[in-house]
Amino acid sequence: MATPPSLLFEKTLQFEARPERVFAALSEAEQLIIWFAEQAEVAARLHGGYSFWGKYTLWNERRVSGGQYITRFEAPGQLSFRWELAALPTEVHLDLDGSERRSTLRLRHELLGEQADAHTREMLADFWRIALLNLGWYLETGGPMLRLDYTRVQGDVHLEMPLAAPPPQVYQTLTLPARMDAWLSRQAKVELRVGGIYDFGWTETVDGLPVPAGPTVLKALEQDSLLAYGWRWPGLAGETLVRWTLTSAGSGSLVTLDHGGFAPDRDSTDYKQGWGAFLCLLKLYLERGLRWE
Repeated sequence: MATPPSLLFEKTLQFEARPERVFAALSEAEQLIIWFAEQAEVAARLHGGYSFWGKYTLWNERRVSGGQYITRFEAPGQLSFRWELAALPTEVHLDLDGSERRSTLRLRHELLGEQADAHTREMLADFWRIALLNLGWYLETGGPMLRLDYTRVQGDVHLEMPLAAPPPQVYQTLTLPARMDAWLSRQAKVELRVGGIYDFGWTETVDGLPVPAGPTVLKALEQDSLLAYGWRWPGLAGETLVRWTLTSAGSGSLVTLDHGGFAPDRDSTDYKQGWGAFLCLLKLYLERGLRWE
C-alpha cells in the first residue's frame, strides 16, 4: 500500500487583488523572478515545466533537471507542481477563488511517499512565510518584502530590513510585552534592564516536558537604538547573542539584526531564514497592523 503524502506546510491567505492577478503572479516567470526566485522558467500548461532556482530559493541554488513540472493547471483557480527539494519528492497545491476585489489563496505543500521530519517542516514553514508575505507585498507595492540570500549561510547571521516606522516605535514593539505579543511572542516577560528577563514565552518539548526556548536575559540596552539578549535553544550547545540595532532612515528606520556566537563553519540556514521570517512579520505588523496567524 502506498504511503500517503505527508504535510509539510499549509496556509490560507487573502489578498486585495483579483484571482486573475494573483494567478498570473504565481504562473508567469517574469513575475516569479520579482517576488519568489532569482531564476524561473514556466510552460503554463499541464505537464509543462515549472522551474525556479537560484540564491533566493531554499535548497535549490542550482536548477534541478526534470524535477519541477506542473501537475494541475486550470487558470485562474488551480495550480499544482512537483518540486524535487533536496532530493525529496514534494508537490505544492495552490487553489484560488474570490471576487473582483479580493482573492483567497490556499497553499498545501506535501512530501510524497514518506513522512516528513520536524526539521524539514520547520524549514519549509519559514520559507513559505517569507514567500507568501513577499507575494502579498508584490501584489500591493510591485516589489518583495525581503529577498533572502541562501548562498551565504555559514556562521553568524546578519540581516537588515527597512521599516516605515521611527526607531522609538520599533523599540517599543521589541520591548513592551503587549506589543511583542501582538506580532510574535506568547505571554512575553520583560525586565527592561541589563541582566533582566527577556522571554518570548516559547517552549520546546524535551523528553515529554516543556523546556524554555529562545531569549534568556538582556545583555545590552540603549533607548530607541539597541537591544541585545542571550539566546538558548534546547538541543543546541551553548548560549548565543541576538542584537537588534535601530537607526533612523528618513521618516522610518533601518533595523539590523545580528545573531552571533556560532562556529564559522556552522550551516545557519535555519536561523538566517527564521530571523528573516520574523523581520517580515515585524514589518507586516508595524506597516499594516496585521499579525500572521
